[in-house]
Amino acid sequence: MYKYIYDHLDPKYLKEMRQWPIYDQTTISNFNVVLAHNYPKKNFGHELLPYAEQKNFDKPLFDKTFDIAIYGHTHHQLMRTSSKDQLIINPGSIGQPYTAWNKFSADRRAQYAILTFDKTSYRGIDFRKVSYSIDDELAFAKANKLPFYELYERIFTEGKAFTHNNDALNEIITKYDYKPDVLSYLKHLEND
Repeated sequence: MYKYIYDHLDPKYLKEMRQWPIYDQTTISNFNVVLAHNYPKKNFGHELLPYAEQKNFDKPLFDKTFDIAIYGHTHHQLMRTSSKDQLIINPGSIGQPYTAWNKFSADRRAQYAILTFDKTSYRGIDFRKVSYSIDDELAFAKANKLPFYELYERIFTEGKAFTHNNDALNEIITKYDYKPDVLSYLKHLEND
């Protein structure tokens, strides 16, 4: 997927994106908020899945100055607190929502969350889902020759992601001979 983006995105945007921080912070109605893809200092991993240990949602996500942490990496809507009652929110995902529970995995709607504040305090959170045309999404992906299209299609038809399924990924890499492209791309990145 990275190679596809690299090949199809204007280089000026790639250069700009390389400069982006992996987290940001802001203040809303006197609440200090941290926004991160995953942890503020770590952009990958599975430590923040909704059923993970409490310690994973404490110190690595927060320092004592933040009231609210918002992250997205796990693609799973969530609201919980740190051990000190700081608020932790994952608004979900647009395109690849995740759940391990089969009855929920068929729901492919785009997810987001709305936080509201008033003069007194944090007022509430509203988790939302909205339908969009999966047929249009898949037609666009196919027309643009998205690599791993077969697995991408299965995300929408079966509700299962293959991001960490090495057998399925290697099957597609072999079938379409993606390996030389990936190695060439990685070499190019080293020289970039």
